[in-house]
Amino acid sequence: MATTALGDRWAALTTQMVQAGSIGALVRELAMQAECTGFDAGSQPLRVTLRVERETLRSSANIDKLQAALVQVLGQPVQLQVEAGVAEDSPARRDAAERAPAGRGRADHSRRPAGAGPDGAVQDRAHRARLGQAALMFKELPP
Repeated sequence: MATTALGDRWAALTTQMVQAGSIGALVRELAMQAECTGFDAGSQPLRVTLRVERETLRSSANIDKLQAALVQVLGQPVQLQVEAGVAEDSPARRDAAERAPAGRGRADHSRRPAGAGPDGAVQDRAHRARLGQAALMFKELPP
């Protein structure tokens, strides 16, 4: 995943807001799903532009709450603009990219039988013994 300087800044701000407890539930989801496409420090008030795909997150109530949290964290007036579109570099995508390699490894292990080693062979003696007993029972069944 390609990251951007604005994405770095937005991810850091989102982490600050989450850790401060200034955003929760849907507002936190809005911040996590958003890509920062503009951060105009030269404007008064500071203008922050985000891109968010999900319409339900782009409600005016969520935007107002996120704007208030940004004012609190940044210590200055903020004008938050949210536009519709696919977020390419969002905190949520960054988190998913960080977890992806570890997640694939766990998924591979979950497909192995209990007691299986790296090659998938069953290492548990008790399990092999049960398999042997089951095979003997099938041999003893009358035709």
